[in-house]
Amino acid sequence: MNSGKTSPSSAICPKGSKWKEVLHMERVKRKESLFVESVVEGLWELLEDKSFEKISVSELVERAGIGRVTFYRNFSNKEEILKRSFNMELQAWLSERQIDLSDWTDGHLLSALRQFFDFWYEQQDKIRFLISLTVILIALVAKW
Repeated sequence: MNSGKTSPSSAICPKGSKWKEVLHMERVKRKESLFVESVVEGLWELLEDKSFEKISVSELVERAGIGRVTFYRNFSNKEEILKRSFNMELQAWLSERQIDLSDWTDGHLLSALRQFFDFWYEQQDKIRFLISLTVILIALVAKW
């Protein structure tokens, strides 16, 4: 029995409208983004205790709280997680500086990448210092 009234969802997303599809795709993108972030975070947490080579996919999926099938549906191997991680860092770096690459030429992109890598190059002494402190702390904890 149709009373002639439209439901709230059909008023927002009329029949034949692409809005439902757009909203669905946005939800899928957010879910995928959260999934990728959880896998990346899991990898970095595991890297605190062991080397990349010794980390198994089983450990990764357990840490991220996902199944192996889901992992392999989204990643071909562990190395791809690193690629996505660095891509996320680059995107965050660009976003913080309000850099939009959509209308850039190759020269603009090259300049931004140069600035990005120059920043990390300039930080190498600090990074070495942090690594040495980490090694010292690990050694002290191991003796306890």
